[in-house]
Amino acid sequence: MSETLTMGVPVGAAVQLQWLTPIVPRLAERYAVPVSTIWQMAETIYAQFVDARVQAFVKVLVERQLREALRAASPRPAANSTT
Repeated sequence: MSETLTMGVPVGAAVQLQWLTPIVPRLAERYAVPVSTIWQMAETIYAQFVDARVQAFVKVLVERQLREALRAASPRPAANSTT
C-alpha cells in the first residue's frame, strides 16, 4: 500500500513535522537545495528521535541537525574570497 505524500513527505511524518513548514522554504533558498530534499532529510533526522523518552527538545534537535547537515553539504566559499 502506498502512502499519500504531502510536500514530498509521507502523511504521518508530515503531521509530526508540520512545525518545520515555515522553516523549510527558507533553508531551501539559503542552501540552494530542493524543498523535497530538505523534507526527506528532516524526516530521516526526526526518525532518530521518535522513541526518545523526553520529547521536549526534539524540535530544537531536529532543526539543529538539519541546519548542520545542510551546512556540511553546501559548498564553502574560498578563504580569500571577497564576495
